[in-house]
Amino acid sequence: KMLGYWLKNCPVKTNNEKIKATIYQKEGQTIISIASWEDRDTNIRLSIDWKALGLDPKTAKLEAPAIKDFQQEKEYDPEKPVFVSKGKGLLLVLR
Repeated sequence: KMLGYWLKNCPVKTNNEKIKATIYQKEGQTIISIASWEDRDTNIRLSIDWKALGLDPKTAKLEAPAIKDFQQEKEYDPEKPVFVSKGKGLLLVLR
């Protein structure tokens, strides 16, 4: 199930109007697609509606899988800032 950044009920949002999050959801796992139209590198914070995703924030894992020529593997803390390069994006897996 896809929920785009333009939808009011998208359960993942960023704190930057120029950096958007769209999700692809299935039971127990959500892929967060982040796209930046920002003209500078920046850190963002994710606002996650845990209940809507059916995940427990105390046990959830947020990871960027390695994708050749796109991103390196990295684990994130959902409560801490996420670095996004200008004009680029990230694919994050939340489970």
